Parts: sequence; C-alpha cells; structure tokens
Amino acid sequence: MREFTQDLLSFVSEARGSVIAEPNIDTWRFGPFPRAMNRFDDAYLREGLAFLVANDEAVAETAEAYADDESRALLKAVLAFRVLGPRHVRLPTNTPRYWRNYEEAASWRIAPSQRTLWPFPVSHFAGEFRGIPINFEGWNVVYAFLVGQYFFDRGGVSIAPEPGDYTIDAGGCLGDTALAFAAAVGTAGRVYSFEPMPGLRDVFTGNMGRNPSLAERIELCDRAVFDVSGNTLTFADFGAGSRPQVGGAVHVGTVAIDDFVREHEVPRIDFIKMDIEGSEREALRGAAATIRRFRPKLAISAYHRPDDLWVLSALIREIEPSYALFFDHYTIHAEESVIFATPR
Repeated sequence: MREFTQDLLSFVSEARGSVIAEPNIDTWRFGPFPRAMNRFDDAYLREGLAFLVANDEAVAETAEAYADDESRALLKAVLAFRVLGPRHVRLPTNTPRYWRNYEEAASWRIAPSQRTLWPFPVSHFAGEFRGIPINFEGWNVVYAFLVGQYFFDRGGVSIAPEPGDYTIDAGGCLGDTALAFAAAVGTAGRVYSFEPMPGLRDVFTGNMGRNPSLAERIELCDRAVFDVSGNTLTFADFGAGSRPQVGGAVHVGTVAIDDFVREHEVPRIDFIKMDIEGSEREALRGAAATIRRFRPKLAISAYHRPDDLWVLSALIREIEPSYALFFDHYTIHAEESVIFATPR
C-alpha cells in the first residue's frame, strides 16, 4: 500500500475514536435534522475504506501530483470525511469565516421570489462584487460572490479569471458564476456560459437583464458540454442537480468545447470552469485540443462521482502533462471540491 493511503487510513482510525462536539453540520445545505448524515454507520465506513484501498495507486498518485502540501493535507481530510462524516471529522474549512458568510449572504437578501426551484428557496439579492453592484435572483450568494469558489489564491499562486480573459463557464445554473466571471474579466474579457436546463436558463437570462453591463460580456449557450457535439441527452430535472439520465424528461443537445471554440472562431481560451454534475470527464475529453492549444487555467469540480478526485486529476495530466495541480474545498461537508490547474 502506498504511503499516502497508509497515512489516510491512520488518520481515519484516529478520527473514528473522537467525536466532534462543536457545530459541524451545514444546516443551510442539509436542514436542522439532516437524515443524510445517518448514512455514516459501520457498514458505510467499511465500504468506503474498501473503495479507497481498491484505488490505492490512483489515490496516492493524485496526492503526489499536487504541487503543494496544503492540497495533500486537504485531500486527506476530505477523503476521511467521506467515510466518517461530521461526527468524527472536522474539515479545516469549518472556521468562523465560513459561518459569517451565511450571515453576510442574508444581508444581501432584499425580497423573496415567486419562483419555486429545487432544492432551495429562491430570493432576490443585492450586493457588490469587486466594486460592481450585483442584483441576483437565486438560492445563495456565498460561493460565487463571497467565497470565490473558482478563484484559487494560495501560497502566491492565483488560478482565476483575470482582466481580458476569455472564459468557459460549463454549468451556468442561475448565472451567479457567470456574473462573477464577467466582473473579473472586465470589458476586454468574455464569458461563454453553458446551461442546458430551460428552467435554470430562464432565471439566468433574468439575472443578465438585472446586470446589463455584465451581461454584455456573457454569451449563454443552451447545450450541454460533453465529449462530442450533436448528440441528444435526456436530463432529469433536479434543479441545480440536473444531470443526464436514461428516460429523463428534458432533451438536450451536446457540444464539445473544441467544436464550440472552432465554430465560433474564439481567438483563445484563458480559463475553463466545469461544474456539470458528473459529466466533467466527458467535457474534458471534448476540450482536449483547446487545452493543449491554449493551456488555459482550469477549475474542475471533483465530487459528483466517487472516483472523480483521481480520475479527473489523471485525465488533466494525460491531456496536458505540463500543468501544476492544486486542490481546494469550499464547504464543511463532502460537496464542492475543486481541482485547479495552471501552466508551469
């Protein structure tokens, strides 16, 4: 067994003997009595450990591929949390600032919305991001505007949209990330956002109308980013969690980023973000030529499939071996892990 996996199993063994006494459950995400937390029993632990051991080589190679110790330490903590849950593991993201973000988000809320969108109540928010007023209808403003989920900045390394960047926003959802990116890239930049679900896209379009100066920098595409263009997928409509599903009620056309860049004569791509509910590996394959040609900065969500953390890391290295990889995580639970990559 590789050294990283041995250290991880030792970490799990020690953590299992302790109980976290302080608040360690995100009640905004899971509610005050989260039944989902009950799954962390002994059977779940055994299954999770067996899965990690079966993927020993891939897990260790992922840890070794990261460019800093902070990424490896955070990876270990997240993997331990996945098998033990909040009773035994407190992620380093559980800080006073984490909880203050929700308080600040509440101060942005100006009115309820008439919309009903799964899984959270919808509200109208107003605030400021990077000196630019933001008026937004959606669920929350924490990750896009307060935390900066796709804006990596650690140890002197910055991986984020910058002024003048041409940016891909795969998984546009309600448009919050696209607005944040548009503010970051400035008037000389461009944001190409992809959201295939009609209900989400309708809110996205409304949010562009509320922010016309930022909307001028955004192009919204109604296709799903995938490995090939011109196919039709059926999606199950689960709001922000919508994803391809056999027999789904929503029919969606696909587009590969390589084809989109060529067909739209996009001069370059400087940054690619993907948060597309488990289709990240297909989308990366469909962007391979763009990545090799332009070597854009990458922010790839890696928590939708159980093996995303090592499969996506390996795929990025396969497409462009010159990248330096980093890992970050943005919640106190198992969601919102992001692999970042930047040219060396």
